[in-house]
Amino acid sequence: MKLFYSIFFVLIYTNIQAQAPLEKLIGKWEESSRTKKKKNISFQDTVQLQLRDDNFMLWREKIGSTKMGDYSYEKNVLQFKSQKYKVTLSSDDLLTLTDEDDIQHHFYKVEEFGNSPINRVIPTTTTTKKEGIYKKDFIGKWSCYKKTDSEYEPSRYYIKAIQILAKGEGYDVFKGNITLNNTDSVYTEQGTFTIEGDTIKVNLTSENKTYRIIKWQPNELVLAENTALYYLKQMTK
Repeated sequence: MKLFYSIFFVLIYTNIQAQAPLEKLIGKWEESSRTKKKKNISFQDTVQLQLRDDNFMLWREKIGSTKMGDYSYEKNVLQFKSQKYKVTLSSDDLLTLTDEDDIQHHFYKVEEFGNSPINRVIPTTTTTKKEGIYKKDFIGKWSCYKKTDSEYEPSRYYIKAIQILAKGEGYDVFKGNITLNNTDSVYTEQGTFTIEGDTIKVNLTSENKTYRIIKWQPNELVLAENTALYYLKQMTK
């Protein structure tokens, strides 16, 4: 199994080194995370990106400027105005662009842009009514039915399932457990889950983890952890 994954990701890497087809890049993309030297970078200027086959490009920052114009694409490098971005991952639903400061921008494909890159059903006030909706949305068992990682490592532990059992102390705090697995083993650990803005912070006995919320709709949750994306469905409440 390890050999299979190693060959699989070598093939992806080799393909990108050769030339990522322009058709794979065409479409609308929203930024899920940023990394540098495999370390997560916090940011607020989330990018919405659009590439068209007529060489038009849109680069819109949630907090910042909007740039539009023509782009050129050659040898896995996007030239847009004075900026160059190297395509280091290209698939049907994921795109990674590395800028000239060696920062990797990780995107996922969307049909249409929302008003905000984060599409979540999370109340913003602490009224009794909305607290009830909050409980109903998050409490239950979430199963990961798909995960992707442009920098896959067989020894790394990825989310297999999350079970939220009850509210904890504090409006945004929940009690539950998380199941993690790699190619060789699986384990479950109890902890607290705290929702802060567009992140879920998991406090476990052994370590702390932070996941960025990419999408939150009834019975569906998409989380990002560095270069990994997790797609979860709510199985029970």
